[in-house]
Amino acid sequence: MGRRRAVVAVPHSQAPQTNPNPTLTKNMRRHLLLVLSLLPGPVLLAQTVTATATVLSGTATATGTGAPVVRTANPNAPVPMSLSAVATAPVVVAVVSSTMRVDNSVIELRVNQTAYVGSLGTASADADLQLSLTSTLPLNARLELVYSMSILPVGAVPPTVQLDVDADGIFETIGRVNQTVTRTLNLSGPVAPVLRVRSTNTGASPGSLGVIVYLRLLPDHPNVSIRTLVLPCTALDLIAEQTFAAGVRFRPATSGGFRVLVLGFSPVFQTLPVGQNCFLVPNPDIVVTNLSAPVAVPAALGPLSFYAQAIFLDPMASSSGASTAYFVQL
Repeated sequence: MGRRRAVVAVPHSQAPQTNPNPTLTKNMRRHLLLVLSLLPGPVLLAQTVTATATVLSGTATATGTGAPVVRTANPNAPVPMSLSAVATAPVVVAVVSSTMRVDNSVIELRVNQTAYVGSLGTASADADLQLSLTSTLPLNARLELVYSMSILPVGAVPPTVQLDVDADGIFETIGRVNQTVTRTLNLSGPVAPVLRVRSTNTGASPGSLGVIVYLRLLPDHPNVSIRTLVLPCTALDLIAEQTFAAGVRFRPATSGGFRVLVLGFSPVFQTLPVGQNCFLVPNPDIVVTNLSAPVAVPAALGPLSFYAQAIFLDPMASSSGASTAYFVQL
C-alpha cells in the first residue's frame, strides 16, 4: 500500500457571516471545487490529443576494411525503433534508435544516433520519422525541435536535423545544436510532421559522434498564464506546465518528489525557517501533503487565479527549502 495523499483546505479568515457577497460566494465555490479536484479518485483529465510515430525509413551502416554492414528498419513500422550495425578490423559501429513519450502535458519524439569509428572506416545513421497528431478540439500548440551532440571527432560532419511540418517534402525547419527552434501549430485537423536526422563519421582517427534529438509538442493555450514570482532556495524544485486539456499541472522536477504543495488565492511572502532566503509565497488555502505524483488543476474551474509553491522538508536539512513560486491564471 502506498502512502495516501492528504488534502487540507484552510478556511478563509474573511468568510461571510450574513448577507454573503456574491463574488465571495463564487470564489468559495471555486475554492471547494479546487479541493475536490485534488482529492484521490478515478477522475482523470480528458486527453484531447492523440499521437502515433511511424518509421518512414531507418538505416545504420558500418564500413570497415570489409563489406559494409547495413541494418534497415521496416518501412511504416511503429516507434520504438532500434538498429545497430557493427563492422570489425577496425571496429566501426552505427546505432540509431527512437522512442516516444505521451502524457497530459507533452508529446515527445526522441532520436538517438551514434557513429563510432575505431581508426579508419565510416559509420552512418539515418532516420526519417513521422509524428501523426490529431485533436478532438481545436488546440493552440507549439512544436519544439532541439538536439545535442558529443564533441565532433576528426572526420565527422555536423549532423543533419530537419523538420517538415506540413509533410510536403520540403524540410523548412532546421535544427540547431543546443538551441530550441519553435514552430506554432493550430491543431484544427490532422497534422503529421516529418523529422529527419542524419549522422556520418568518416574516421581519420578514433572517435564517436553522438546525437540526441527531441521533437516536442506542447500546449500553448492563450487563456492560461503561468508566471514565475520567486526562484527556488533549494536544489529541489516544482514545475508548473500547461496541459492539453487547457489546465495546469504541477510536478516535481526530480524523481525524489516533493512533500508539500501549497496553493493560495492571495500572497503572504512569509519567511521560512529552512534554507537560506526562503519565502512561502501563497497563503496556505489548500495544502496537499505526502505528494510525489503530478497534480492537475482542470480548466473547468476557471476563470481562476491562484499562487502555487512546493515546500521540501528533509530531516537531514540538506535540501529543505521552497521551490519556485508561481502565479497561475486559468
